[in-house]
Amino acid sequence: MPEENSPATPTAPVATIATLGQHEGQSVTLRGWLYNLRESGKLLFPIFRDGTGTVQGVAHVKSVPPEVFEALKGLTQESSVIVTGKVRADKRAPGGFELDVEDIHVVQRVPESDPLSHYAEGTWRRIFLMEHTTLVGGFAPNSRPFCASAQRSCAPQPSTWIPMATFAPIRLF
Repeated sequence: MPEENSPATPTAPVATIATLGQHEGQSVTLRGWLYNLRESGKLLFPIFRDGTGTVQGVAHVKSVPPEVFEALKGLTQESSVIVTGKVRADKRAPGGFELDVEDIHVVQRVPESDPLSHYAEGTWRRIFLMEHTTLVGGFAPNSRPFCASAQRSCAPQPSTWIPMATFAPIRLF
């Protein structure tokens, strides 16, 4: 009996949004969050984000299975997803690429009663998220290690910083 494809064993290589250019014309799997969702008739334009950037996805009602289209349509902002799609160059896109959505696995859907829903999408929501989110591992941006001597520098050396793409956000509220 053939093994079913599951999010734990993706058939497409896992990529980050920053490395999509290396996979042009190929199917890749992204792990991240839904940043925003726009609808235009039979088209959905989900914008996905991860620790390296954002990318717009495109899903047409006839090009994806009905369950994928409905799963996308029912997503709320900041829902955790694993999405598979074909990378396509598009000079109009902010990063130069778009993702033709083929499949999606919703890891966690944010309920409609999201505590941030009263914030308008945009600057105030991002400020709220930045103030109430910390990073796992490494140094928090405003942290300083304890110094026994005032003569020593308390700032961490650049070589001790971990790249931002390796962090996972955690909400503190």
